[in-house]
Amino acid sequence: MNHNFVEDLLMKFGISKIYKGYDYIVSCIHFISDNEYSFTPITKILYVEIAKQYNTSSQCVEKSIRDTIKTIWDKNYDNKLLYEVFGIHTISKRPSNTEFLLSLYQYVKNKRSKESFLIKNNFNFVCPLSGKECEFCYNFISDAISGLSE
Repeated sequence: MNHNFVEDLLMKFGISKIYKGYDYIVSCIHFISDNEYSFTPITKILYVEIAKQYNTSSQCVEKSIRDTIKTIWDKNYDNKLLYEVFGIHTISKRPSNTEFLLSLYQYVKNKRSKESFLIKNNFNFVCPLSGKECEFCYNFISDAISGLSE
């Protein structure tokens, strides 16, 4: 799992490295990616593993992630992005740590697989109007492709 994508997403939510939860969330997403098919209670193992990595307690990891999620919801930086990542049911109600981490992981996983498909198949995203690379065209094509896979 690409750390930069997760880090960029957190930055879009107004969360930078000054928050302890920032590194913990990035590490959690990476851990979930590596252990995707594990059916153990995610937080019981996840917090312990992340705590070992950062030489802290699992309670500190859990609280820092919870505080970071609270900050994201309180700041309300980008409701459109919150909706895109977490769905309509969580816009008004802050998700639990588990809901947040799993939704974030699923979003990142879906975005990454769509991008790798487009890159692997060497799609050209040149705008027919301007003749230049175009983010709108890229999003339009990638959304069309994801619509085919649903």
